[in-house]
Amino acid sequence: MPDERTSKWIALVFVLLIIVAIILIFIGRTNVGWQNAQEVVATLIIIMVPFFVVYFVSRRLLSSSLSSSDDSLARNIDENSYEYSSGAEFIEQQSSAPKVEYDFDAILGSIEGGFNPSIVKTEEGYENQLIEFLNTRFPNKTLTGGHTSLGEKVDMVIDGTYCIELAVVNNEGRLVSLMDQILKYKMDFGEVAVILLDPNEVPAYTIEKYIDAYKQAGAKVIVKKCNIEKDGQEK
Repeated sequence: MPDERTSKWIALVFVLLIIVAIILIFIGRTNVGWQNAQEVVATLIIIMVPFFVVYFVSRRLLSSSLSSSDDSLARNIDENSYEYSSGAEFIEQQSSAPKVEYDFDAILGSIEGGFNPSIVKTEEGYENQLIEFLNTRFPNKTLTGGHTSLGEKVDMVIDGTYCIELAVVNNEGRLVSLMDQILKYKMDFGEVAVILLDPNEVPAYTIEKYIDAYKQAGAKVIVKKCNIEKDGQEK
């Protein structure tokens, strides 16, 4: 099949033949002399030649302009692709850099995996052990004691946002009072965690029942085994 350029030339020749046929029919009907007909044809040719020259020159200029535009567009696409790739590499480099800050889950994971309380006499002694542990593992964190807006004492507050309550589970009453504390803490802190220290004085199924209730209230729970001296008293 002929390509697009060949088809245009065929159409152009066909149009010229039609024009010549019209001229000859005009000459035959008006009885114009052949010499005059030649002059008419020559005049038409002289008029049409500049027209076709202008037509083909303009087409070539237009084609050249479109080609330049395509090349410019292709260069822009390549440049944008390079900028996007460079940005992605920069983000990847940033994400692979070591992070200084730690979220609450990372802190709790460290407690669960690395905090091993030793034998003490009171719950407060375990709190001091946990504070020392966190200050060693996360020195960039601000760890303080505190109170809720209602005046309820809080064992540990991290960066003014995270709340940790430590409790030795030596009776079920301690588990009951802890639920009340959690509900009050949730009113003032974004995250609340409970560290339950189990000296094996309360049945495991009872502890599990309260753990489920704490989680439903929005607290995160970690259970650790502990040994407390017999003369130690609950705070």
